[in-house]
Amino acid sequence: RSPFWSRVNEWIKSYPIDTRSHPVLIQEVIDHMAAMGANYIITRVHEHRDNVILEHAFWYAALADERLKGMAMQHGSRLLGNFMQILQYVGAREIELGARSLLSTVRRLEYEGMLDSVALNYEHVRVTLHHQIRAVLAV
Repeated sequence: RSPFWSRVNEWIKSYPIDTRSHPVLIQEVIDHMAAMGANYIITRVHEHRDNVILEHAFWYAALADERLKGMAMQHGSRLLGNFMQILQYVGAREIELGARSLLSTVRRLEYEGMLDSVALNYEHVRVTLHHQIRAVLAV
């Protein structure tokens, strides 16, 4: 598990299970998740650009190379599992679907940031993630 996901899991445990049913607390959780996610994406795109490019290149290579598909699926399952764990803890209704949606949003924001890192800014990423997290949690 990456240091980012370890911090997220440690942080989320400071809230009660099924936080979604607590209107004030769930807003805090959404705000903080969006801020943490935005910091993560901005840092990856601006400070670890080569790693992000390699990761995205790996996904595309796996489309054409059967030998890479299993490894790509395993990596994708691990990432999806991280999102699912958080969504389950806070009480999301559609855990896997929500996790897929959030992961897709993160990948899209990273991809957009790699195409134009100057245009990728914290507030845009935070607002996008905030909107998506609210939608996933149906609050």
